[in-house]
Amino acid sequence: MTKTNLKEAEARQHILEQAGDLFGHLGVSKTTISDVAKASGFSTANVHRLFGTKSDLRHAVCNAFLQERTQEAEQAIALHETADEQIIAMTWTIYNATVVSLKERPQIHEMAAMACLEQWPPVVAYRDRIQGLWRTVIDKGIEDGDYALSDPDQAVRFLHMASFPLFHPLIVSELSGKADEPKVKDFLALADLILHAEAQHQG
Repeated sequence: MTKTNLKEAEARQHILEQAGDLFGHLGVSKTTISDVAKASGFSTANVHRLFGTKSDLRHAVCNAFLQERTQEAEQAIALHETADEQIIAMTWTIYNATVVSLKERPQIHEMAAMACLEQWPPVVAYRDRIQGLWRTVIDKGIEDGDYALSDPDQAVRFLHMASFPLFHPLIVSELSGKADEPKVKDFLALADLILHAEAQHQG
């Protein structure tokens, strides 16, 4: 059924949702613009008009997923008072959302692989946003007297590296259910070393 009564923003959102489901179940390489058009009830011409090429659509779907992750992380942070609590909440929220996404869309890791390998702009922007959230939480911890850090930027880099196995869909998918599956508790132990070891050393 053709969608003729949707405003442009609503049409874009509808197409993004349908494309995301197709990418997640068929895979990015097997999904065509025609598939997306048929699933969303639009002509291929309208899909091209709203999103451009298939590459542009891939980037838009990727960006929508990662914007959602960012919003979930921000909401998790807002629900907690201390910096340590915020770090736990942010990490667990993103990791759990990644696990759920992989279960609901088992082929989404193909898009993740392409996005990371080709350094899609949405991925680069997402990494910057995540590091910005780390820095906001760390600054709060310093202001509250919880952290004594001489180099907060270094702490951000270390947290980002430590969280990578929990946030990267390919790693989460590959190691799920295996003995070396990434664990939030291991990240939290590393975070404790990164954020508190300096203060302990000074003490």
